[in-house]
Amino acid sequence: FAVGPGVERIGLDCLGQSRGPLSAISANRRRVRRIREAVRDFRPDAVVSFNDRTNVLAALALRDRSFPLIVSERSDPRSRAREPIWSALRRW
Repeated sequence: FAVGPGVERIGLDCLGQSRGPLSAISANRRRVRRIREAVRDFRPDAVVSFNDRTNVLAALALRDRSFPLIVSERSDPRSRAREPIWSALRRW
């Protein structure tokens, strides 16, 4: 679908594969920080997320703020069943 003219997509430039668990934790902390910074800098009306892991990171980034966050899971949760940490965070 086409994005409406009043919607701005802001890339956070933090994609990439992690080399191990510690690298993954560090990368996800950086992603949460970038989401918080983007919300602070751009002051959007709302944040919309459609990816299962990004939904979790956005919820963590905005957990202590009264800010509209809209999430929608666009994947089959059963495909992520072997990832207990992400599954627990998604349930939270």
